[in-house]
Amino acid sequence: MQNEHSNDPGDIVRFYPEVRSAHLERLSEMPPSSILFLSRRDDFDTALLPTDGRVAKKSLLGLIAHVVRKPPRVLEIPEPLWFNYSLHTWVLVKALRIMRPMRSKATCIVTYAIDNSDFSALPRRLSWLPQQVWKYAASRICLLNLKNVDRMVFGSSGAEDAYSSVIESTNAKLKFQSVEIPALPSPCSCGGKGEVVRSQQTVSFVGALEPRKGIDILLGAWAIVRDAFPLAQLQIAGGGPLEALVQKAADGDHSISYLGTLTRARVHGLYRATAIVVLPSQRNGRWREQIGLSIVEGLAHNCRILASEETGLARWLEENGHSVIEAPTSVDALASAVIENLRSSSMDLELADLPSMDGRIAADEWLTRASVCRVATEELAGTCE
Repeated sequence: MQNEHSNDPGDIVRFYPEVRSAHLERLSEMPPSSILFLSRRDDFDTALLPTDGRVAKKSLLGLIAHVVRKPPRVLEIPEPLWFNYSLHTWVLVKALRIMRPMRSKATCIVTYAIDNSDFSALPRRLSWLPQQVWKYAASRICLLNLKNVDRMVFGSSGAEDAYSSVIESTNAKLKFQSVEIPALPSPCSCGGKGEVVRSQQTVSFVGALEPRKGIDILLGAWAIVRDAFPLAQLQIAGGGPLEALVQKAADGDHSISYLGTLTRARVHGLYRATAIVVLPSQRNGRWREQIGLSIVEGLAHNCRILASEETGLARWLEENGHSVIEAPTSVDALASAVIENLRSSSMDLELADLPSMDGRIAADEWLTRASVCRVATEELAGTCE
């Protein structure tokens, strides 16, 4: 594909409210661009931070000043169902739109969507509201930003279904261009760097140590797994409110290793040594596992995946040799699923081939390619005012 991007990182600005290591790792594979963020996630590895200032923390006023001072050709905004940052996004785009008459070129507004939750589900902190009140408010909040979008990529069929539900509930007439590109990884290039040998009885959990990720269920299931497979090992990496529970379990069971929060290099090494990656996510209020970073990274390292049906990739996993369990998930059901996967891990099971280009990178190509965005802005200019 012919490169249609300029080398100016200011031409493409990405507003990522909460930046994480995966964003920085992908940055080198995307066209030159800048990342502006409000806060860092727990898995943020400062060693990956570029030294040229392309990735910078900003306040809301700083965000506005940055894009107004030098309007980008493409502005990537958070997906409209991310309600925590809806106001930030609307104010930022509104400021940019107000400046449009003063510029000869329009900015293409793009977004990448993976939220597959039921937008009518009440957040816990608003559980006192009637559901219909929240449903009405949530759909309008989402539309505030959805109306400003020129181009949108859905990272899963679940995400496309979620946004279709919002649009259908409001009878909104929207003209953004969209496509579904599954959030599947390409094989990780770190494979040739490892001295680690994959163990067919190693199970790993990588992620936030909190109930919605299902780590407490996994710990409860492990005693049953260990009885069936005495040599099996459970490795846990991450941090969070259940860290003390995980540490206590590791202290009392030699088959459990708690590794804490790892650098990215060590995370890659962990996956290379792992046969099965487990992510038994459980719905919590309106939160639902969108994709699951450990699922994507496990796939990239040729691990077998055991996930709950909450992930947006559940359908693909089921169809391509991996395991999906129902949610809510019981300890016994998860133990049985882990045991079944351990029995299968030594077999030469055929897993689906991964794409040659990471799904998120492919999505970005579609969102930011110059000729595509030029068409979008020419066709849609003025429709979102």
